[in-house]
Amino acid sequence: MLKNIILFIELILLTIVLSFISLLFGITLSNLSYENITISKLYLKYDKNLIVKIDNFIISDNNSSSTHRFNLNTHIDYIDNKYFIDIKQLKYYTHELTLKAKLKLNNNDIQNILNKEIDKLQLDDFSFRFDKIIKPVLTDKTFIRYKNDNIYFDLENPSVDNIKLPKSKVILKNVSKNMLLYLELKSNDKINTKLINIITYYGLKLPIKQFYGTNKIEVKVEVPFYNSDVKIYVNVKSKNTKIIYDEKIINAKDLSVVFKNNILYIKSNIGDININKKDIKFKEMNLIYKDNLFDIKAQNGQIHILDRNITFNDLVVDFNVKNNHLQLNSKSGKTLLSNNIINYKNLEFDSLNEDIKINIESGTSKVYENTTLII
Repeated sequence: MLKNIILFIELILLTIVLSFISLLFGITLSNLSYENITISKLYLKYDKNLIVKIDNFIISDNNSSSTHRFNLNTHIDYIDNKYFIDIKQLKYYTHELTLKAKLKLNNNDIQNILNKEIDKLQLDDFSFRFDKIIKPVLTDKTFIRYKNDNIYFDLENPSVDNIKLPKSKVILKNVSKNMLLYLELKSNDKINTKLINIITYYGLKLPIKQFYGTNKIEVKVEVPFYNSDVKIYVNVKSKNTKIIYDEKIINAKDLSVVFKNNILYIKSNIGDININKKDIKFKEMNLIYKDNLFDIKAQNGQIHILDRNITFNDLVVDFNVKNNHLQLNSKSGKTLLSNNIINYKNLEFDSLNEDIKINIESGTSKVYENTTLII
């Protein structure tokens, strides 16, 4: 019996030695599966620390009938009762998301993670990337919290391509069911190519250039991990600014730009806009852009049409970008006609026939009173 026990211990020691030797040269396990998880290839190797690489880590979500594919490359060390984990790359293929980070865990930390009691888990050298064409979000430190089925990444001094993003947020919402990634990026920088690249990656074409002005920019993006569309919300507040949107120049003292549900909204106080070579000055303006159509409402301003200056109390502008069709309508205002200042109660302009139809209410000249003219 004693002989058998000794033999069994020798077999265990031999197994441990062989396993350790195998780890030194690297072990590859293929086609692993457990319940709704499959792994195409798992690679383990010990070289000063444990190297773990997982290819095609696939999770099937029964709730949404979708699958999620990941790759993982990490190095693990165990020193002084702590695990030192260096995540070289964690890539989520569905939305081309890549994460890198370093963290230290003790046994209590691991138990808290298993119990979903994460209060302030620190990540160092944290970077988060949307796509290879976009620079990653970098932070000095990041702290992870878990609360109400959400994982919060508290970013310390975040930036993208040297654009500072103070008070920006990254949240994984609804972790247990229909998880989505929520990004809230804030910046005081000018609207430039670097910032636009972050937004346009998610399918939003925002051809805006800004020459000057002080800004408060907020971009919110929701990226679902199941089969659904990405949602984008952009809010820009700018002062004393000059921007160009789709070759339309806007100068303004106060400007608000909002993009929501694939519709662009621009609101401005005291400024001017050049649209289809028509310069419109205003005290207030509201612009909506959707499906290549501009809808502009302006108050208390002036427009120059056919070598004629027209002062308006209100103005409605409809402009089709595809065919350059411009229509103007104003209910009241003033213009100069045969050296007479006249008040009109309705003015219409259509770029198809290039003329102005005007209904004259009253003015200094009785000749034109209560008449309709095409000029």
